[in-house]
Formats: sequence, structure tokens, C-alpha cells
Amino acid sequence: MKQHCGIDIVYIPRIKKLVEKHGAPSLNNKFIKRIFSKEEIAHIINRKDPYPGLAGRFAAKEAVIKAVQPIKKLVDLKSIKIKGKIPKVELKDSKLNKLDISVSISHDGDYAIAIVITHTKTL
Repeated sequence: MKQHCGIDIVYIPRIKKLVEKHGAPSLNNKFIKRIFSKEEIAHIINRKDPYPGLAGRFAAKEAVIKAVQPIKKLVDLKSIKIKGKIPKVELKDSKLNKLDISVSISHDGDYAIAIVITHTKTL
């Protein structure tokens, strides 16, 4: 079995600034629409403070990029869905379906961090 690891830390006020540059956090916010799927937005947007959730998912997506070599661009982040209270990574690329991806997201103060570990079977 082959494993890869990715980790990322995000400064939550930076995400807040990027979001607010394009208006209030909403389904129509240009920054949010570019990075997150509709399901992710719906899951986070109505929280009293959506920024830690947005930052945590952003960190998780960056960690996936670091762990999964074929995904190399920020625009590919939208194809990575982080679902549920226990985060689960869903990739749209069928070539990557053989990966078992574990993710953990945490927030503390002004920071969100995520770590991703991928497992693949090698022949």
C-alpha cells in the first residue's frame, strides 16, 4: 500500500477578507462559488460565523492537492467536496476513485488546519 500526506494551515481572517472583497458570504459570492460546491456552501453559509468552516474546508482542499499529485491548481478545488460532520473527501476525477482519503480538520482562534492521508494499493 502506498500513502501520501498533505497538510495546510489557513489564517481565518484572510479567508474572511477574500470573501468580503466580493460581498457577504452567500451562494452568489464570487470567491465562494469559485472554490466550493453548492452542497458545501449550503452546509456552511447559514452558520452564525461561516468563516472557520470555509477556512477549514479550504485548508482541507489544499491538503488534498498536496497529497494527490494529479490535482495541482486552485481551480481544481471545486472538484473536491468535503462532506459531513466527519469530513469525507469526494473527488470527481474517476481516475482517482481508487484512493482512500482520510481528512481531519481543526480550528483554533484565528487558524484552521487540515491534514489528509491517501492510501492506494500498488500492484
